[in-house]
Amino acid sequence: MNDPVLLILEEMSRANVAAVFGDIFQLLDRNQSGKSDYGIDNDLIYNHLDKEAQDNLDSEKIKIPENLYIVGTVNTSDQNVFPMDNAFKRRFSWKYVSIETPDDENNPELTIKVGKGNQVTEYLVKWSELLFKLNEFIVNRDKGLGLTEDKQLGPYFIKFNDTNDIKTNDELIKNKLLQYLWDDVQNSMAAFGNANITLFDKSIHSFSELYECYDKQQIFSNEFLGKDYLDLLSQEADNHEE
Repeated sequence: MNDPVLLILEEMSRANVAAVFGDIFQLLDRNQSGKSDYGIDNDLIYNHLDKEAQDNLDSEKIKIPENLYIVGTVNTSDQNVFPMDNAFKRRFSWKYVSIETPDDENNPELTIKVGKGNQVTEYLVKWSELLFKLNEFIVNRDKGLGLTEDKQLGPYFIKFNDTNDIKTNDELIKNKLLQYLWDDVQNSMAAFGNANITLFDKSIHSFSELYECYDKQQIFSNEFLGKDYLDLLSQEADNHEE
């Protein structure tokens, strides 16, 4: 059968690709016709083939045929569980797809608190605004944390059930987002990032403090919020009141 056969492997970085592919790893090197350059001896695969398929082999060695196409996806956000080495990567053609903007069904308004004590002001922001500001700050080497892209967030890191329920959506941020940002983003700074820049207010020293402060005061650092962003929030708040 010469019809094209498509094998799709979703989020390959979630598994140890060397273990997943096993002996077949060697077969990923293909000639111009699309057939494997080198065959392997694998009785398990060979004995699984029917008689016609066995007869069509050049020998008892197993090869990937020219009509088998392998497409894999790799999520560079939300962290990779297993790194993939260059020996594996070079056997594929790569196409980069940028992080998408959350669609309207998953883009609610959230609250951001600025200030402490009696000076706390609440601003409404869209999830997409917070998401892209976080992602930019995470990788920015000059004015941000200077970490790698796999620390960034995908648009569905949080799935919001009701875009109109601000209180519930704030709870999702508190219970799902904060711990990731504290454990996997902020705590990566000592080894990999800009040690003098923080995502959270420097008065917060533990996750328990961060969790308790979320409902009461500003938790994000002034470096993250930035004057330009605060001015924009203030302007949007004024427009909203009008």
